[in-house]
Amino acid sequence: MTEKKISGFTATNIVVANMIGTGVFTSLGFQVASIHSDVALIALWIFVNVVGFLKHWDAYPFHLLNLVLTFQAAFAVPIVLMALNRISSRDRLAAQQAYQEGVKEEEELKSVMTHLEVQDEVMLQVLHRLERSDRELRRIARRLGIEDER
Repeated sequence: MTEKKISGFTATNIVVANMIGTGVFTSLGFQVASIHSDVALIALWIFVNVVGFLKHWDAYPFHLLNLVLTFQAAFAVPIVLMALNRISSRDRLAAQQAYQEGVKEEEELKSVMTHLEVQDEVMLQVLHRLERSDRELRRIARRLGIEDER
């Protein structure tokens, strides 16, 4: 049997691949997952690295923390922009619908106003007819000698 030689990089990858899913990664992950505040997690990160109960894996000025936060921002920004895009599309559709409803309401209002104007004209015609009839009846009453009962 021949022995194969592997590089240090390949050996590291094999070790890391065998460790994924084991307690080395998951136990700390579950403990950190219980912290629901980003501010608390960052404060814990800085506290542990400044006080140094453990080995300083990210000493001041916290380059690894900066890298993590930069990656988080890099992934969060497109999501936020997509959400804002959807909101603006929804607002644009709502504004268009409100405009169309406003136009329809304006047309209905014009129709009602036109109808009321026609009714006003008809009422004025009826009033003029009544006034003419009243004058005619008074003239007839005067000829006949009947007194006005007002």
